[in-house]
Amino acid sequence: METLDYSDIQGLLIRGYKTLPTSAFLLCHAHDRNLLRPFLKDLTPTVTSGSVNPQTHAVNIAFTKEGIKQLDLSFKNDFSLEFNDGMTSPFRQRILGDYNDNAPNTWEWGKPGENDTHFMLMIYAVNREQLDERLNQLQVQLKNHQINAWHTLPSQKLPHDKEHFGFHDGISQPTLREMQHKRKDNVNNVVASGEFIFGYKNEYEKLPLSPVLADNFDLGKNGSYMVFRQIKQDVKGFWNYMMEKSENKIPEAIQLAAAMVGRHPSGTPLTLSPTEDHKEKKLSEANDFGYYHADKLGLKCPVGAHIRKANPRDGMNDDPEESVSVSKKHRILRRGRPYGEPLAPSAEPEDLIQSSKNSDVGLYFICFNTNIGRQFEFIQQQWMNNKKFDHLYNDPDPIIGIDGKPPVNGIQKPDQLGEFTVQACPVRRKLTDVPQFTYVKGGAYFFMPGINALKKIAGL
Repeated sequence: METLDYSDIQGLLIRGYKTLPTSAFLLCHAHDRNLLRPFLKDLTPTVTSGSVNPQTHAVNIAFTKEGIKQLDLSFKNDFSLEFNDGMTSPFRQRILGDYNDNAPNTWEWGKPGENDTHFMLMIYAVNREQLDERLNQLQVQLKNHQINAWHTLPSQKLPHDKEHFGFHDGISQPTLREMQHKRKDNVNNVVASGEFIFGYKNEYEKLPLSPVLADNFDLGKNGSYMVFRQIKQDVKGFWNYMMEKSENKIPEAIQLAAAMVGRHPSGTPLTLSPTEDHKEKKLSEANDFGYYHADKLGLKCPVGAHIRKANPRDGMNDDPEESVSVSKKHRILRRGRPYGEPLAPSAEPEDLIQSSKNSDVGLYFICFNTNIGRQFEFIQQQWMNNKKFDHLYNDPDPIIGIDGKPPVNGIQKPDQLGEFTVQACPVRRKLTDVPQFTYVKGGAYFFMPGINALKKIAGL
């Protein structure tokens, strides 16, 4: 079996930096292409690789297509169509359903035609003091090279790895095939590393198509495409809706929300415990389960629940082995972080429901894949936004699904209220007026190169 070259892979791909809870993402612009390489020469020796387990801070970097253009490189094999097209092109907009309140022209950053972001600096730290210290150092470096960090996206992990709706997040992650000796996992969750990192075989037992320079240098090796989307969460709207549909009874509201998510707030999967939330780690971080044998009809975890749409596992059809094989070809490696102060310090549903606070909060959705179209875009279009997923009729994903429609004859149709079906016997429950709880407020496709590729483009 191949081994991963940790020293050549940027650390975020390998570790996720769980022990570095505070972070910031700098959107940077080099107005003169002659300024970028000298800056990269200074920065590259300080970029954190996967061979390092950082205790105080870590720094990684990723480039937009505009940033790659600034480097004035000559290619033998170019970047993918999706990367070059960009997240906000009309075609990608149609695939992702980014219309109306999610339309790119309403975003806070990443709008069409605005080439403000050439690269993103990603800084992670053990505390605020360490973060500020590293940020100040980077700001001096940027200023010395006349590069503008024009926008900062700050982030702080919430208590108990919660996201702002009050649910334990980031549990279900694939185990890379070359790392399975370090992490014991069900074979159904072990995915070929080439699905996430260039230079290794993917689930088709092929090397993913990688950008190659004219001198035959493989620029993609040990790198990846990074999807970054800023997603605003309407926490008050979310819990007000749950309470309204539960006759203002908090336990029933939390159970309904759990049905939409597919896990209880602690992280316990409904498939393993349909009605009771277990907070012990064995269940709250459980990921070794399937749907075909345990819950084929969705009587425990609804078929349209968020986690079931994001990863159908063995439950997509009547052949569980084939279903797992198909699911593996559409997995992504998630590295998201929350932003904004929680509506309640505990980030627990009971406190969120009773909070009178209403602030700007959300998630920086970050994921890695080597084929944006087959992985991230497929999941969003064919699973999340698909109302007829797995024999449903009119059910987009209740958490991040978008019912956006492109304009017809120049007229933009309003987004429709979604539906959510809670399977039950003898009578199911169908909610027909599910509003949108999340909104896209920024985003871009990035390329995160390996360390040797950074050295190459920096001229080191």
